Amino acid sequence: MGPTGSGKTNFINRLTRNVEQRKASSLKCDTQNVTPYPITHQDLRVVLVDTPSFDATSRPDSKILRVIADWLIQTYSNGIPLRIAGIIYVHRITDNRVPGSAYKNLQMFGRLCGNAPLPRTRLVTTMWDQSKDKATAIRRETQLIDEFWRTLIDGGATVHRFYNTPDSAQKIIGSLLRMGNSGEQLLIQEELIEQQKRINETEAGKITYNERPTPTRRHDRWTRSNTDLARHPTASGSRLTI
Repeated sequence: MGPTGSGKTNFINRLTRNVEQRKASSLKCDTQNVTPYPITHQDLRVVLVDTPSFDATSRPDSKILRVIADWLIQTYSNGIPLRIAGIIYVHRITDNRVPGSAYKNLQMFGRLCGNAPLPRTRLVTTMWDQSKDKATAIRRETQLIDEFWRTLIDGGATVHRFYNTPDSAQKIIGSLLRMGNSGEQLLIQEELIEQQKRINETEAGKITYNERPTPTRRHDRWTRSNTDLARHPTASGSRLTI
């Protein structure tokens, strides 16, 4: 997950080592759909899932949310549900400020996933190979950690650098798979499937419909974080899914 242009596609390119095919595929879907890419990592079948960003100009956030929710429901309810082995949230280290699109995408990430998957979350900074000043990039990384991602890190998420190489991508994936294959249920899956809520009644749906989320134990950390714009964002099968 992450804003448009943050490097989600390129991460998968490097991990699959099939850049041209991945580029052609991404042009077809234009990040409009949830697109799974099965790979084998150390004899384990893994499915990388590329999701559309919540900063598209061609579709409202409510439709993007529906696309993601429908895919999560389908894979959770198909008899052999995919387990969410981990979530990779991507952010460009070359940005000299945190754009509004990044705030929006991180907020939606929190409302979609809840608190439970945070230990299986990797906050990945990209485009280190394009940074002209390493010292500046490190300062930006520190600011992200201290001011933008602190709540996630306190919940168990960890920060990683992607150096635009297959090796660095594999290390990030490996850090998730080493946690085991129990996986996690996302908050929106619990809301839609177990609690039988309508999509506009979910915490993610309340944001897209401009409603104020109601605190619960599973996501109260995110609600508290919304009160401080300066520090936090507002605006059993055999396959594992990342």
